[in-house]
Amino acid sequence: MTTITKDCFQETLQNALERMAFVFVETAEESPGEVLAQATFHATIDVSSDERSAWLTVSATNGFVREVAASMMGLETDEIDVDEHGEPTVCELANIFGGELVMSLGGDENPLRLGLPRVLNDAEVGARIDQISSGSEGWALALRSDEGLLLIGCHY
Repeated sequence: MTTITKDCFQETLQNALERMAFVFVETAEESPGEVLAQATFHATIDVSSDERSAWLTVSATNGFVREVAASMMGLETDEIDVDEHGEPTVCELANIFGGELVMSLGGDENPLRLGLPRVLNDAEVGARIDQISSGSEGWALALRSDEGLLLIGCHY
């Protein structure tokens, strides 16, 4: 499995969000830890091959969840109940971003499998981001939209 840099994947993520939800993001001024402290919903998805495995986490603030969910459902942000739509929204983002990761890393010589997204709690996602921060292979990317913050962590 080849590696992919944070900067390279940021453009892929930005394009995916624009295509699927008409949400425009830019690099956040906040650190990954600051975004994680504000995020209320977390999900992860695994990517694997016969030789290696990787995972991707997605953490989002209430504002980001409202913005993405509203756009995907054709509603206004104030019509979105984050308690109802938060987990499904971050799971769908994990699925979409995981698919983008498979497309970026995969190839005919090294087929990849994409797992199913699952919800993480604060401690689980914190441990994963700490694993990346401790020098393990991977990266964390903090993004900002008009309404909120998004954190993507990738370990490979």
